[in-house]
Amino acid sequence: MVIISRFISSLALSLIDNFLTRLTPEQVIGLMQRDVCRHEFIASLYTILHNSSNNTISSLALTILGRLGGKARSSLKGSISLPSISPSSGYLVLVNGHSYPLDDVLEVAVSLLERNLIVESLDQTETKLATMLRTPVTNIRMLRGVRRTYKKAAIHLLEQCITACFQSPGFINPALTYRLEQVVQVEIKGNNETERVVCLMLLGLLLACCDSEVKDQAYQSVTRIVISLVCLMRQQVCPNSSYSTLWRKAQNMTDEILSQSFLGVMPPPFPFILNTDYSLSPTVLFKSLTALFYRGDEVCVEVAIQISNQLWTLLDDSPSTFLTVLVPCWEELLHEFLHVIHDGTWRSRVGFSLFLSF
Repeated sequence: MVIISRFISSLALSLIDNFLTRLTPEQVIGLMQRDVCRHEFIASLYTILHNSSNNTISSLALTILGRLGGKARSSLKGSISLPSISPSSGYLVLVNGHSYPLDDVLEVAVSLLERNLIVESLDQTETKLATMLRTPVTNIRMLRGVRRTYKKAAIHLLEQCITACFQSPGFINPALTYRLEQVVQVEIKGNNETERVVCLMLLGLLLACCDSEVKDQAYQSVTRIVISLVCLMRQQVCPNSSYSTLWRKAQNMTDEILSQSFLGVMPPPFPFILNTDYSLSPTVLFKSLTALFYRGDEVCVEVAIQISNQLWTLLDDSPSTFLTVLVPCWEELLHEFLHVIHDGTWRSRVGFSLFLSF
């Protein structure tokens, strides 16, 4: 999957480069000045230069910047690309009796981790990048140090906000859910907006676990959150007195015959079930883990496997918890996996296949 991603990126940059060679810098500037996505295009080129460890892709990005005739920062930049912080009634934090909305800050934090995700190690690349950009190596190290600092701050913020939702889950503006979904490009389903926002913030932390620069700190944050979720799971497992089930029931005899021919005889309802009627269900972890499959990267699948193993180790700490805790939680996770198979994209299905093959 990594090889395919490199090939597609290299092919796209090559096509852009071939197109620009047929035009003068003035013609290119004139075309891009009318393009509403010109800021994102220039930002993407700079992101490739600073984040990619692939020499071919970095060289193509630098060549494209060179063909713009030095106008990338003047004519094409337009205005400084800074987030506009406006008041909202979404994720509110009370400090000394005053409420402060964090919607924009959370969006910037998740966007920072997603946009600057560095899967491969950048060791031994400072000198080459400094040579390409004609700048001292100390400048490259300083920029990367600043980037790591911002990533660590974003990780700490997301962990604290998720922990706060455990203690006092309240109303969250649905607009924040939409904004975070646009950042990570994944649609999350949940019982309420608070649960969906927690899923998206947790997904941001899981993406940070894939980042070679800050994965150690991200794993520590995710571990603390997983321990809290395991405590919730143990508390919310209860006897299945209503004989409810997660699986679809046959509506008539024909439906039952078809179901048995494809799936076999459906098992009876399990005697214990994970109660998800609370304002914040621990199944947010399952939804975030399956959302990693939509990335299609092997490193994301490896993170999902590592977190899953950690989860089962915490749940299965004694023989008595196998039937009363582990199986109900596994049923919920299996239910999320089936959603990936039936409703997911081809990329998520590939990621799930890799998950099963490890």
